[in-house]
Amino acid sequence: MTELADRILRGVFEGDFAVALDRAAAFCRVTAAGCVSVADDREALDPERASELTTRALRFTRTAEELTTSARLWRTDSLD
Repeated sequence: MTELADRILRGVFEGDFAVALDRAAAFCRVTAAGCVSVADDREALDPERASELTTRALRFTRTAEELTTSARLWRTDSLD
């Protein structure tokens, strides 16, 4: 995933950009789910860390939504 992200950011990516955006969104959703799961496990032992992870999950979720929207806009040639 890191290699793909590096290739995209360097402009070397040679695929459907919308697919790359959708895959990045999926990665963010999986990462958010992982943060929530770990936060649930940490809640009793370390509420502050659980709160940080929950906030991180929210940010990943928002990023996923933005990436999905960007992919949709790219497909309609409306992404500015």
